[in-house]
Amino acid sequence: MRATASEKSMYPDNWSASYCQFYSFAAALVKPLLDLIELDSPGIPIIGPASDHDAKADDLESFARPLLMVMHWLPLAEQLNDVQIQSDVRKAKEWYIKGIEIGTDSSHECYWGTSRNIHQMQVEMGLLAVILPMNEGYAYELLPESAKASLLKWMATGRRCGMHRNNHIFFGLFIIEFLAWAGAAVPGDDALIDFYFNQLESMYLDQGWFIDGMNETVDHYNAYAFHYYGLWWSLLYGHKNAMRKARWMYWGKEFLKSYTKLISEDGDYPLFGRSLTYRFNVLAPIGLAELLEVNPISSGAARRLCRLNLEYFLKRPIYQSQNCLAIGYVDNNEGMAETYSCGASPYWAAKGFSFLSLPPEHPFWHAEEEPIPSEKDDSVAIIEQAGFVMRNFGGRSELLNAGVAVALCNTRFGPFKWSKLAYRSGVGTLLPRPDQIPLDLGLVATAEDGSEYGRYMTTPVVLSDNCAVSSYCLGSKNDLFHLSVYTMVFWNQGWLFIVHVGEAYQRCQLSQGSFAIAEEYPIEPKVFDQQFAAIGSDSSILMSQNISGYEGLQHECSAADSPREHSHGRHHQLLLSISELSQAGPFTLASICGEGRSSSYRIPWECTRSIAGELVMMHPEVGEWCIQHEMLPALNLETVGKSTKTL
Repeated sequence: MRATASEKSMYPDNWSASYCQFYSFAAALVKPLLDLIELDSPGIPIIGPASDHDAKADDLESFARPLLMVMHWLPLAEQLNDVQIQSDVRKAKEWYIKGIEIGTDSSHECYWGTSRNIHQMQVEMGLLAVILPMNEGYAYELLPESAKASLLKWMATGRRCGMHRNNHIFFGLFIIEFLAWAGAAVPGDDALIDFYFNQLESMYLDQGWFIDGMNETVDHYNAYAFHYYGLWWSLLYGHKNAMRKARWMYWGKEFLKSYTKLISEDGDYPLFGRSLTYRFNVLAPIGLAELLEVNPISSGAARRLCRLNLEYFLKRPIYQSQNCLAIGYVDNNEGMAETYSCGASPYWAAKGFSFLSLPPEHPFWHAEEEPIPSEKDDSVAIIEQAGFVMRNFGGRSELLNAGVAVALCNTRFGPFKWSKLAYRSGVGTLLPRPDQIPLDLGLVATAEDGSEYGRYMTTPVVLSDNCAVSSYCLGSKNDLFHLSVYTMVFWNQGWLFIVHVGEAYQRCQLSQGSFAIAEEYPIEPKVFDQQFAAIGSDSSILMSQNISGYEGLQHECSAADSPREHSHGRHHQLLLSISELSQAGPFTLASICGEGRSSSYRIPWECTRSIAGELVMMHPEVGEWCIQHEMLPALNLETVGKSTKTL
């Protein structure tokens, strides 16, 4: 999307074509919000589900999150020579000022109410505390003095509230910092700030990555929260503590060295963890890292990464009936809502527009685009403390997960958002349901009584350039079922070789799922009588091949009338390798799961050698794949079917 000659005439002379383009992205997202503004109510009435908080919290959320999007756009829109845009500017300012006046007025029926312990009100209040001082206090200075006084009185109710011991601590921290910035500090504030930072910094792992406190997860919240807020603090308040600022800037730079690998050449990323409806929130630290000069990739690569990611989403049907951002990922899909999601929740994505805080003369807007990490040679990054390996191959990105889990107290989020063996760009994932374990990319045990058990607490054993090994049990604290296993995953381009070695203490069925690919229409299930199968279209070919221990393959498809279960499409299909353990005891299972876009994925591998510590396979188009590892057992190749012809 480039500015036309007529559009260029309304922009200031110092705006580059790239600056105009990114401004237009923001303007297109702001326009539907302005159309919905009601001046007698702070919140924007965005259609969507209600959260599990309360109506007041949802109302504040429907003000604060859209406001972040508006405040990235507004200072730039003010500069444009266009009558309609200036009318929109006046409308946006009036809504914002009236919203603050009404929402913080305890006598008004639309009063947001005070903040409270462990409540979403503290989160949205904390976001306002970030918005108000950014860009040299632009938003705060728009307010009349009476509104400022009311705002500060209301904001002070968040000064001492308890918060979840995770990224939420940032919100209390920013509330106190903002109050001090606005001249409303009280004794004890500095001690609270130090305490909050000590709590947050205790969550640091290594290589720029944080564990999200009591959630015990490591995921995209590193970009959404830890490095977004850490770098904003460095910009706004870093002068107060130079050592702390240097620390967070260093962590931000270290983080982006590996995290930028997750954006594929298409602009998407692996769907790992929760809150994936925030879409381009993954860009949140990029602009701030540019401002602080700690971005490990060049300005040209950074702008290309942002553009690819934004275009990936903005060209897709990610809007609901009001043309606002919908819950979902590639489209409108309320199945991706979290329990804490409401209609305005997707506007956390506005954090991704932090690059609009960069001045027009910044190199980000003028440097020639350069390849992003996924467009360069195939590579691997090992994140030891997190327990995962990130790799790029053929322009795509993948996260191999050997150690990330979710705390038992937060399994309500859906533990299988973190516990599959691999998450790959361009494929998507099956969505967790309260009563159903997703079958893709994980070992699932089905007991004799029909109970199912999946992996959600794991320990990394080995992380290397070509292998990830994890150790875990399948079972529940509520019954006696128990299965102990270590899983080895090796990779070669788009193929994963997966080995499970373990001991079952009860009879059960074990299944190892392939990736699940999205389909627009329901697929008729096929019956496979061989140990190799390839399905899907040329845009995404899916294959599974049993190597040892499995009895056969099953084709899993969504029924025509079944609820949607896939992040990327109304329907889906995948392949399952099945093993029936007729008695308790040791087992070894081995299979290959592949997904790619070339015809080579329709051709099986041939095993030519298997001894303890080594396996050699051949492919007529790819060549030899030699796997060597001391934990690799000798495989009994006679335990699979004799035919390996393509179906």
